[in-house]
Amino acid sequence: MKKNEEIMSMLNEARFLKNSLGKPKQATKICDKILKIDPSCGDAMLIKAGALNEMFLLDEARKLINQIVEKWPAHWEGYYILELNCFSKE
Repeated sequence: MKKNEEIMSMLNEARFLKNSLGKPKQATKICDKILKIDPSCGDAMLIKAGALNEMFLLDEARKLINQIVEKWPAHWEGYYILELNCFSKE
């Protein structure tokens, strides 16, 4: 249970850094720590993919987004981030 609480706390911090403070690089670092603990953490993957898009690391973001869509094909958020990625390339 402690592991889940730690991950939730880290997810909240990453979201705050990315969405409220506009610090995608720091959010990505936190997501990487989370993904070392739980490689299948969908929230960390989504936050990281969005942050990579914001930093214009579009190819790296696209690889992660493809993993997300493959793993959770019914989840809308992966497709949303994919569209942002496509628009950023144009």
